Amino acid sequence: MVRRESKIKGVLAKIKADLQDDVIPCMNAKCNTGGFFSVPLILFSFIEYLGVLWKNPVEKERKSKKKKYFYSCSHFEDAAVPFIKKYLSRVRPEYKKYGGLLYGLYRHSLVHHYHPSVIILNRKERVSWAIIKNSKKGHLTITKKKYPESNGKLINHTILAINLEIFFLDLLKSIDEFEGDALKYSTVGNRILKADKKLNYPRPEYSLPSYVKVDLNNI
Repeated sequence: MVRRESKIKGVLAKIKADLQDDVIPCMNAKCNTGGFFSVPLILFSFIEYLGVLWKNPVEKERKSKKKKYFYSCSHFEDAAVPFIKKYLSRVRPEYKKYGGLLYGLYRHSLVHHYHPSVIILNRKERVSWAIIKNSKKGHLTITKKKYPESNGKLINHTILAINLEIFFLDLLKSIDEFEGDALKYSTVGNRILKADKKLNYPRPEYSLPSYVKVDLNNI
């Protein structure tokens, strides 16, 4: 029992240490220009990873029906929002209310388009974003402003803001909440240990996209 608990603590302690090692240099209070896009990217990557540890989704091979020992990319996306609503909301209730929108506005477009999304609600309104740094306020707040579109017309924007430092600290606290459940409930702890093993297993060649397989032939 002690060994199992120490393993769970070890898995989550490493995640917290890696998270701090990656984020803290980007949060340099003396720099007002860096970290605005890199920090959310890092935070959402860790959230997806933690979500998979929590859920330990199980897939089976199509032909053999055996359980896969690796995770498809879709599992990470599917696990992220539930983790936000489950564990980050314990730190700050607004995550339960805005967790899906937070992920939709910030994560996808930061990964694929380098900057967050603006969502069109209708011809007269948008849902938009704002990133705050070097402040103690403004996290998950909603404000409304008018901004000009390319045609010059003023459009109403509903803005969901994030504060980088608060978001970072909230995620660290949510990992503590996650650890508490893992030590209290055997099902949660077991999923973490099983998922951690699969997450650290080498990915098989057949699971890779075709462009990766082609380039493997050049090695």
